Amino acid sequence: PQQHLNARPLFWPRGKTLGGSSSINAMVYMRGHKADYDGWEVASGTSVWGWDRVRALFKRLENNQRFGNSEYHGTGGELFVSELQTVNPLSRSFVKAGRELQIQHNDDFNGERQEGVGLYQVTQNRGRRWSSAKAFLESALDRPNLEVITDARVTRVVMDGRRAIGVSYRRNNKYKQARLNP
Repeated sequence: PQQHLNARPLFWPRGKTLGGSSSINAMVYMRGHKADYDGWEVASGTSVWGWDRVRALFKRLENNQRFGNSEYHGTGGELFVSELQTVNPLSRSFVKAGRELQIQHNDDFNGERQEGVGLYQVTQNRGRRWSSAKAFLESALDRPNLEVITDARVTRVVMDGRRAIGVSYRRNNKYKQARLNP
């Protein structure tokens, strides 16, 4: 219960499954705003979080079915990004209403700008959900050095300097640690 909601609980679904929320959400493919990443770069004092760096990573991870390999999109990655297979008529009406209100149309919310009105892309492959588990985990499940632990909550990323070497997690009310074993 939330004090400022008249003691009502707030429903906030979470993706407590392989693939996290990408396995339960609306599949909208929307990156953060360039200014946010550049702000993280300034705050962290490292270029690792700057827009130019993360944009290159987004391109490498993405397999964009519409925009192909371009300044903002990639085609060789594991994460399929495509157009909606079926567009709800209400969505088209919403975009039309926005245009009538002089809101600039945006054909690509992950391109040069994020402001505007338009239809978004989704993480789907041929109309089927393409979660982060499908994109990045499924092909690695047979690796001998990979153990997938379910019903666990990560409590901390274990670092060695700037390199992640493991995680601390809680499972069945017991705290454990998993270390990287390349």
